[in-house]
Amino acid sequence: MESNINDFSEYNLTVKAEDILFSYETNSGKDVVAVDHASFTVNKGEYVAILGRNGSGKSTLAKMINILEFPDSGKLSVFDLEADKDENFWPIRSHCGMVFQNPDNQIVGTTVEEDVAFGPENLSVPLPELALRVEKALGYVGLLEKADKQPASLSGGQKQKLAIAGVLAMQPQLLILDESTSMLDPKSRDEFLQLVSRMRKDKGITVIHITHDMHEAYLADRVIILEKGKIRLNGTPPEVFSQVERIRELGLELPKWAELLCEVARLCGVKTEQSDFLSEESAKKKIREILKDKHPDPKMKTEKKPRKISDQVILRVSGLSHSYDKKEKKAISDIAFDVRKGEIVTIIGHSGSGKTTLRSSPISTASFVHWKEKWKSGVKMRRNIFRPKRTTRLKRSEATSVFCSSIRSISFSKRPSRRISNSVRARWATMTRPVTD
Repeated sequence: MESNINDFSEYNLTVKAEDILFSYETNSGKDVVAVDHASFTVNKGEYVAILGRNGSGKSTLAKMINILEFPDSGKLSVFDLEADKDENFWPIRSHCGMVFQNPDNQIVGTTVEEDVAFGPENLSVPLPELALRVEKALGYVGLLEKADKQPASLSGGQKQKLAIAGVLAMQPQLLILDESTSMLDPKSRDEFLQLVSRMRKDKGITVIHITHDMHEAYLADRVIILEKGKIRLNGTPPEVFSQVERIRELGLELPKWAELLCEVARLCGVKTEQSDFLSEESAKKKIREILKDKHPDPKMKTEKKPRKISDQVILRVSGLSHSYDKKEKKAISDIAFDVRKGEIVTIIGHSGSGKTTLRSSPISTASFVHWKEKWKSGVKMRRNIFRPKRTTRLKRSEATSVFCSSIRSISFSKRPSRRISNSVRARWATMTRPVTD
């Protein structure tokens, strides 16, 4: 097939991998195999979910499809074009869109509309069409009213929609979601998945979804499960998830409704069939049939012992407030709580409720300034209580410190170097062609 980036209407398979192998070198000099002789295909317009434990090779596989990495051996074709040929690099990249777990890693614009324009601008899309694409993409995801807002003012769910809008403005044929919903609350996640489903229907886009969520996997046409870089299972959701013991051996969980079906069947001594896992409704029907004739054996139940928690307070927060802009309402207001030794505390709330602000505010520069202002105004606050010995994993990586101009200069390089950090690779995925001034 001729490498014409303007005509991608004629191709048979979106992705074809034949015995591909990829390994990387650790700091100690040891080679680790991330993808181990994997072979699979993804048909045009298909929705494929890729599952596996951490370190199973899911993200590495996605990076190879989007030419962020290259196989050590084997053959990989995308849109019927061989991925290892130089002349196919931009034709493939310009028709692939990727949305990562952390939207902050691929947001480069100072405003929402500028960020959406970044991808098509690197495709050398002329200005009149560029403005139209940005407007349509923002309208499609429901962010048109926030076009002139700063991305930092958006909630987690809105940032993921912004990332989708940036990809949509590039008009891709293939959308790769790399755990894109893992940081969203249930409502935002459902809205995001509905948006992806609508894109498939309206645009005919092929979707490869890397996820840990089994409910999301059930939305796919096909499921591929990886373990230690090898493909262990490949089939429709009912075919895969009906193999209950195999799924658990691979360190994965079933969807909650499937877990309930398996537990009810186990307690009542009934075997399940593949047809029982066709959908949530079929599982409910089977559960009703089982409970109609049989009752669970009380001896089969297991009880968990309650955990012991100390009375010693190791963290005390009181009167904590923060706002990102004086004109905007406070992200968190007058927060007060205690954390005791040995206690597990879960912070729950919808996107935009202040969870991330609450977690990160004790170590952020903005919050530190805010505390100083409170001290100056005469409000008493014990600052030393915010200095406990702790470990905090931030979802924002070092990629956010890279300026847009630096990313643009990197885009003139022909291919991404393996020495570039993963965070910069994340931003590379939003780009296709260098801008010509």
